[in-house]
Amino acid sequence: MVRALIRKLCGNLSGGVAPMFAFILVPLLGGVGAAVDYGSAIGIRAKMQDALDIAVLEGARHGKGGADARTVREKSEASFDENFDNDVVTNAVRTFTPASGFVTGIATARQETTFMALLGVRTIDIHVTAKAAYSGSSPCIYVLAPNTSQALLMNSGARVTARGCEVHVHSTANPAAMFNASTTLDVAKTCIKGTRITRNGGTQTSLSTGCAAAADPYAGVIPVPNSSACTFNGANYNGGAVTLSPGVYCGGINFNGISDITLQPGTYVIKNGDWNVNGGNMRGNGVTIYYVGTAKIQFNGGMDIDLKAPTSGVYKNILFAENEANSLSSQVFNSSVRERFEGVIHLPRRNVTFNARSDVNGEKLVLVVNTLILNTVTWSLSPMASGGGGEGVYLVN
Repeated sequence: MVRALIRKLCGNLSGGVAPMFAFILVPLLGGVGAAVDYGSAIGIRAKMQDALDIAVLEGARHGKGGADARTVREKSEASFDENFDNDVVTNAVRTFTPASGFVTGIATARQETTFMALLGVRTIDIHVTAKAAYSGSSPCIYVLAPNTSQALLMNSGARVTARGCEVHVHSTANPAAMFNASTTLDVAKTCIKGTRITRNGGTQTSLSTGCAAAADPYAGVIPVPNSSACTFNGANYNGGAVTLSPGVYCGGINFNGISDITLQPGTYVIKNGDWNVNGGNMRGNGVTIYYVGTAKIQFNGGMDIDLKAPTSGVYKNILFAENEANSLSSQVFNSSVRERFEGVIHLPRRNVTFNARSDVNGEKLVLVVNTLILNTVTWSLSPMASGGGGEGVYLVN
């Protein structure tokens, strides 16, 4: 439309048109060019924001590792310079300030205009900020439900000790979490995204509300195993000891009165039917248990469980997992004598409950669930030594 108007004016040679054309041409071009100049500035700002986010996270990693403030600043600056392309803007200035478990970054630049200069606007100021938090601990428990009331519920007698771990709750419901009488949550940090919780007693150390809960570090990362063909179809085991091999288990299994269940190393895919395990011991070293759909292992009645994830391979550190497209369902751990888990329990589509006498003593455990209920449990947890639980480093809104 602008080009058509200019052609029309240029083709009209009458005496009044030429002065009018000269009068309107500069603001017309300036107005059209403003969109071009501002569009370019928006693009530069987005790239600068991405580079600054990466830079404060890099600085926070070094801060968590014990680096001094000068080193944190230098690492942040180097990261920003590496990730921000200065071809368009050569006057970018970045400043990083480490303090009290945070790294704050500010970046500014001044873009020279092309078209807007015709209107006397020769530069556009660009300004971005970012902030990353870090701590000496790592997340061990993620509760992902975004708006479920009591997404984390601790009932009478539940006791969790994990001073090297963090708990992150994403719910913003009212209340996002509930802590009932005689409960203990003794962790390095509890971060609840919502601002409303219910405390009916008990002890909660280092608890913050309205904070930026860390994202699930395993989302979209764990491979989905092939489950098209069933290796095993349904079974009932009564008494004695049982040794199982990796494969795709369809149709469910009932274990009744089994003294010992041994899982050989590998991946166990559970599909179209639950494993109902009633008592006894379950042992497995180097195993991954993958749920297809809502199938699961239902642990019942005084079990002694000792399961460890693989330490190498495609499912390194993954103990339990499920397809992230699963519909919501439940997973209940009932009345176990002991549960020793080492690895990642990634069940983001499960509402998980641990019931009475559950004694989880995992040296390396990360738990990712939709909601979590702890009923009269005793847990002693430590973060994974490597390869799991996130970094304890995250952007702060």
